[in-house]
Amino acid sequence: MKADHKEFEEKAEAERDALLKRAEQAEEQMKGAVRELTGLKLRISKMANVVFGPRSANLHDDCVFKLKAIYTLIEQLCIGGMMTIKAVMGDKEPVKSIKYMLGWSNMCYSVCLLEFSTRSSH
Repeated sequence: MKADHKEFEEKAEAERDALLKRAEQAEEQMKGAVRELTGLKLRISKMANVVFGPRSANLHDDCVFKLKAIYTLIEQLCIGGMMTIKAVMGDKEPVKSIKYMLGWSNMCYSVCLLEFSTRSSH
């Protein structure tokens, strides 16, 4: 009976040691995740400050709220750009994607540079 009890204690101690080791590993992983999330929160706050300036103080400290505000603004800017390009094109073909829009904006930029360089050389 003592042998069974001793064997049980050894198994229990081995399981306890394994659980402690897993807990320490999980704690280390959590520390890494906390560092990463803290850095992400800081970057989101800096991005909101850059995008919205002093008005970013009106935003909540909630990072999800700040990301939604930034996303909404960028989406509106992209849609405005697409509509502008569509108006410049004369409704020839609808703008289908941001990649398509960026291709047109690069072409318009190149035409503007060419026009400017032609005018400034005369």
